[in-house]
Amino acid sequence: MMISADDLEKSEDELLLDLASQLIASGAIRYSGPLDDKSRRERARRWMAGVLESVKRSICNDPRVISYLHDPSTQSLAEIAGVVVDILSAASISVPVGTLAVLIVKGRIHSLCG
Repeated sequence: MMISADDLEKSEDELLLDLASQLIASGAIRYSGPLDDKSRRERARRWMAGVLESVKRSICNDPRVISYLHDPSTQSLAEIAGVVVDILSAASISVPVGTLAVLIVKGRIHSLCG
């Protein structure tokens, strides 16, 4: 999957809302009654936290990620997001992994693997 510049320009809130919509559509998270945007983002964050625990080792031990963490100039943000897409695609995740990969590389990869 290609990560576009538009994907990388989205705010974390926009990405979390996208992820929440994907999770609801796939049945990965359920809700009864209407959810406001704040609730959707929080549900997406909680789901993502659980997923990150299960894929942390795969992401953080990948040589391309290690290289990026030591020297971010080795790859662009889009390239490292593509690496994370590849890693996530090998895991059993019930939603398209592009949005999740962008969320990881934009704001979590350093703390996840630090």
